[in-house]
Amino acid sequence: MKIAVCGLSSSGKSTLSKFIADRFNLPLYSSGKIFRDVAKDKKISLEELSRSATEYLDKIIDERTMKICYEEDNFVIEGRLVCLFCKDAFKIYLYASLPDRARRMACRENISYEEAYRITRERDKYDLIRYRDLYGIKDYDSIMKEIADLVINTSKQSIEEMCKIAEEKIKKHYQI
Repeated sequence: MKIAVCGLSSSGKSTLSKFIADRFNLPLYSSGKIFRDVAKDKKISLEELSRSATEYLDKIIDERTMKICYEEDNFVIEGRLVCLFCKDAFKIYLYASLPDRARRMACRENISYEEAYRITRERDKYDLIRYRDLYGIKDYDSIMKEIADLVINTSKQSIEEMCKIAEEKIKKHYQI
């Protein structure tokens, strides 16, 4: 069972991925964790790393992601581009409005909504430019919706509803 969960920051990827990993007893991988570890090692913020991310750093993260996707048989992996790299996985794309994602970040990081909104908007800007430059992705949202097996607007679903929808679709897909 291969599950890839993608979406922009604070869209619900980690929450849903943890639920799926627990529910189906699967190992959980996160490209975001790799990115956060690099920021921590360099002693800079995520937005600073995002702004200064090099093609080399992106390629390292993407290569690790692809290695998991092609070498492992059972897993959940989450990240912004994992749906592109895990061709034979059940792909779930999560999206939410910028204000909702900023609100989630503010709660999670214990910062003001205004600061979270600024950070989220800036991170999106730099990430989307990198995706365009590296992979020719001009419209992230449209491409992810097109390749995903399941698309969930997490602005309109509670965590419980999101998890229930995903669980039902995964069971149907894998006939369990």
